[in-house]
Order: sequence, then structure tokens, then C-alpha cells
Amino acid sequence: MDFYHLWKEVRNNQISEISFFNDFLLKREVSLKTMLNGSEDDLITMSKILLGTSIENFIENFPSFNSIVGANEVIQFSNLNHALDDVCRIVKFEGSEITYSILGQRLVNAKTEIANKKYGENHSKLAAELSFVILKKKKSFVIENTLFGDFVLNLTHNERLELAKRLLLRNSFIRLIISEAKKGKCNYVDVASRVISGSTIDRRRSNVRMLVKLILENTDYENLYNNIYW
Repeated sequence: MDFYHLWKEVRNNQISEISFFNDFLLKREVSLKTMLNGSEDDLITMSKILLGTSIENFIENFPSFNSIVGANEVIQFSNLNHALDDVCRIVKFEGSEITYSILGQRLVNAKTEIANKKYGENHSKLAAELSFVILKKKKSFVIENTLFGDFVLNLTHNERLELAKRLLLRNSFIRLIISEAKKGKCNYVDVASRVISGSTIDRRRSNVRMLVKLILENTDYENLYNNIYW
């Protein structure tokens, strides 16, 4: 029985789900196997479990922090919908692994290859954060859909968005800043400076702010957004 079928069984029997929240939010291998190797039935069950779990429930079951948050956890992107709706579609349409440069060209067709590469890199990394794709290092990095990435192409935009809100809570920096806001007033710069430095703090501010607002809005924890001095 895969992780999400077992989670469903535990929930139906009203047994504590804390270990499942921990495994999911900490991106432990047991929770990732379905996204990489699961059957369609497994992926349907996973989606139902995640969509059937409120944002509030995820936040109330945050694991405690016992490791350093990496700089790569502070996400950079330009257009969330490109990661949600377009990356997997383009990779699927191309029919093979594609590079950052090709993805960027398909998404925005920037004037230079460097700009295309950077755009493709940022949005493929966001898609990878959602477990929609995996990035493989060959001569250059190439992007490949996961089975989950192929699966979400059949969902509506709103379904992908709701899944993304929950999947983004696996990001340790997003959990960190929400956890600090739960304690009271906090400052984005102070929290970010534990992880990144210099001008990067300002460059990532709007991305972090957007994602935190997206996750918290229309929940019982919406007020936490206002606890953060941006």
C-alpha cells in the first residue's frame, strides 16, 4: 500500500496523522515515491488526500525546525502560472528532456539565450519544488516531467493551484516565515538574512510575499500575513 492510500486508511479510522504530515512536509522519500512512480490510482488518491486537507491543518502540524534552511529554499520566479500550467505542458509537447534555454524560449522567447536560460531555470526549479518535474544534470541541466507532472496536466488550473498551496508548505523557508509569524510580529529581512544575504534578500522579497499571501488568504491564518513586516 502506498503512502497516500495508507494515509487515507489512517484518516478513515481517525488515527493520529502526525507522522504523515511530517513525512509529507519534510519531503521524505516515502511521500515522494508516488509522485515519481505511482499509478494513476495512487496519484488520484494522493490528490484527494492533499485537497481534502485544509491549509490550516497543514500549518497546525508543522514539524519543528532542527536543520538549517538552505538558500535554494528561497524561491525565485517571474510568473507562477508558467510553473503551474506551462512547464509540464511544454516538456510533454517536446516529447523529450529539454534544457533551461529551450524552456525559457518556449515560455517568453527573450532576446538573449542567457535570459531564456535564466527564465527557464527559475520556472523549472519552481515546478521541481512542486514535484511536477525533475532536473537532471547531463552536459547541461535537463527537465523531465514526473508522473505527477503528467497527471496534473489533466487537472484544472484551480486544482493545480490548490495542490500547489499545499505542496509549497514543504518548502522550509515558507514554513519558517509562517512559523515566525505565528509567534507574533516578525520582519522578512531578519528572517531572510538567516538564509540569504545582500541584494538577494530584496530580489526574493516579492516572490516570498506573493507565495505566503497565496497560501494564507481565505484561511483562518490569513492574519499571519499582516504579522510580517515586508
